[in-house]
Amino acid sequence: ARYARMEAEWIYSIVTSLFQSPPTRTQCAQIDIASLPADTLLFVLGQETILCNRQDSVRVVFICLSAFYSVRGILNQSLDGIRLLRRRRKKVAKNILPYTDAIIDYYPRHAEVLQKKLNNNLIVHSFLLNSISSGKRSVEFAKRRWDICIVGGRSKRREAVWKRLLVRGLSLSPASSECLEETILNSRLVLNIHSERYDNVEVPRIIAAIQNGVSVLSEPCYGLNDILPNNLIDICEYKDLGERALFLLSNPAFLHEMSDHARSWYDSVYQSKSSQTLVSTLESILRKI
Repeated sequence: ARYARMEAEWIYSIVTSLFQSPPTRTQCAQIDIASLPADTLLFVLGQETILCNRQDSVRVVFICLSAFYSVRGILNQSLDGIRLLRRRRKKVAKNILPYTDAIIDYYPRHAEVLQKKLNNNLIVHSFLLNSISSGKRSVEFAKRRWDICIVGGRSKRREAVWKRLLVRGLSLSPASSECLEETILNSRLVLNIHSERYDNVEVPRIIAAIQNGVSVLSEPCYGLNDILPNNLIDICEYKDLGERALFLLSNPAFLHEMSDHARSWYDSVYQSKSSQTLVSTLESILRKI
């Protein structure tokens, strides 16, 4: 919830725009669907909620923000990546899917897999995830607190790169943060690494960086070009991330040019397109359920 807080605010603002009165919003670990008023439309954000006791008059839309199926098969994943997806899939299959009428997924390639894997009666759409910015300006480049923003869950795969960066004398943000945006604004570069080797796109981290005018260095993300043009961020192989980070940080003019180009694209294209896509997706679902 902390990591996707700004994204949750944005989704809520779009959902609210579709109804005459604001929807009720709450954060809880478990929802007894049978206790809800008849004809409730329930939006469930993320995979941690436990649903129970189906009620036929209640319709459930699951907003998926993490992959739980392999997108291209096991050849593109490590054993730890396969295990991670399996744990998520078991959780979702037990606690959410039996009660769900429709899914909207942040990752277009993952949505394609869900359409093939899940019950034909389950409606699946993808959408372009965005976030609500606080509107704060990034700190002057030389005065930012950290060289690199590394906010995200810890894993051996990520920590191996972090250690290489520290040895080179670079300063890293904390891995956890009360506000991802605040950490990004105080970093010279945002580093994007999958927690395990599997197909995924860390949309909240990438879009928040672009939105706030901070450059992104990322390992390749399958299906990223379904969300944004690849030339808006710097991409290199996992094994080369340390050296590439050093090169980019030694060329602030290039970082500024890249971040300005990405921010311009966000302002002129993505901001309105993401809202329109989610509204269109939700309207389509509401007509069907």
